[in-house]
Amino acid sequence: MFSEEDPDYVVAVLIDTSESFQDLMTEQGEAFKYVMSLSDRYFRQRIGTDDQFILAQVSDDPDTTFLWQGTPMQLRRQFPNPQAFSAFLKSKANPGQSHLHESIVTTVDYMLAQSSVQSRKAVSALFILSDMVDRGPDSDQSRTKAVESLRRLRESRGTFGCYFISASVFQTWLRALKDAGIDYQIAPGFKQPPMPTFD
Repeated sequence: MFSEEDPDYVVAVLIDTSESFQDLMTEQGEAFKYVMSLSDRYFRQRIGTDDQFILAQVSDDPDTTFLWQGTPMQLRRQFPNPQAFSAFLKSKANPGQSHLHESIVTTVDYMLAQSSVQSRKAVSALFILSDMVDRGPDSDQSRTKAVESLRRLRESRGTFGCYFISASVFQTWLRALKDAGIDYQIAPGFKQPPMPTFD
């Protein structure tokens, strides 16, 4: 849980640890590199604050979605190198199907439930490391729910970024996000778009 003091930033990273993505995220170390680049970008000048960092995974079970939460300083202490981070992800990985859309809804709901976000004292950001291909039932309907969750995140001073999105769903997500009026940063394939900025 969050500390009693309101954090200024609440940042969540939703990582695809499915079989098709696990090697990229763990053995090749892309998840570690991205998480630490986020830490450098947003928190380097904020050491000692109550900002919160949340790690989550794409899962078919909401009970296994959340992996870790703490301050940026705690993040670096617990995961000092790629090996430690990769071992942690492997130990928590859910081998089930990638219910991406449900995981987005679960993660956003958790972020929006925090008092600091509800009171607009904190700004928030969700970053997704995934091909954005949902393998759950009723994918079109669940995508609509996911986009609605992202819209609510934006209305609560939140921003959104997606990295490693598959070209097969890039245009679908682009249209959905534009239609919902969501500010975002996404790019097809493995090209990394600029990181969003907080308001």
